[in-house]
Amino acid sequence: MAERNFSMVEYFNRRAKDWRPELSFDGAGDTLTDWKRWQSAASDKLNELLGAYPLPVDMNAEVEYSVQRNGLIRERVVFDSEEGMSVPCTLLKLPTVDGDGSTPAILCCHGHGPYGKEPVVGNTSSEGLRASIALHNYNYAEQMALRGFVTLSPDLRGFGERSDGGSPYTGKDPCNVHFIRGVIMGIYTLTLNVWDMMRCVDYLRSRPEVDADRIGMMGLSLGGTATAFTAAVEPRIKAADIIGYVNPWETFGIRNANFCG
Repeated sequence: MAERNFSMVEYFNRRAKDWRPELSFDGAGDTLTDWKRWQSAASDKLNELLGAYPLPVDMNAEVEYSVQRNGLIRERVVFDSEEGMSVPCTLLKLPTVDGDGSTPAILCCHGHGPYGKEPVVGNTSSEGLRASIALHNYNYAEQMALRGFVTLSPDLRGFGERSDGGSPYTGKDPCNVHFIRGVIMGIYTLTLNVWDMMRCVDYLRSRPEVDADRIGMMGLSLGGTATAFTAAVEPRIKAADIIGYVNPWETFGIRNANFCG
């Protein structure tokens, strides 16, 4: 009898085995001109695939409060990124930072998990937060602020203060479910997060302390995803630290049934 397959998982595994991204870079040519040609083509295609960004609105940015703790000024910042959506953030800086536009800044993005930005900014108010920081060396926004940077840490969509609470879908992260919801309407959550990060750059550039030409970005896991894609399409990001994001395609993209898009 003929060999047949009825499994969709096996079908995708077979397709993935020999699949190669159309614009993957392998160093062919190995010259700056070759790299710039590839970069231009890849950037154009990425922007096309991300689709249209939300329409900009007045940010209405507010510093809701400011406290000094553990050697840093900690500000709660909230702004609007599009109609009907706001972004809560924590900004950290040394008390000695001047408002003369000379300080470099880093946009710091969190990974998956129940806490959003809180461990990234060094919130140790619960055992879970302390364990998360210890496990992942997770308080990088706090660490970088103590080294003299202004850091801004937002909650990505569906996490932290932007979570609708709980995990009602067994085995699924909320962002995975939001991805499916968005695709139905031609909306990609990755595009929305990239847009929010662009608006974070807008906010950082509005701060009197920040050198607008020296803004970087960093993130772990999901934060690495946000960093990789934002830095690829946002030229105002001058340096990117992508932590624990890249995975073999066939291992993560196909076999893992719970991921954000």
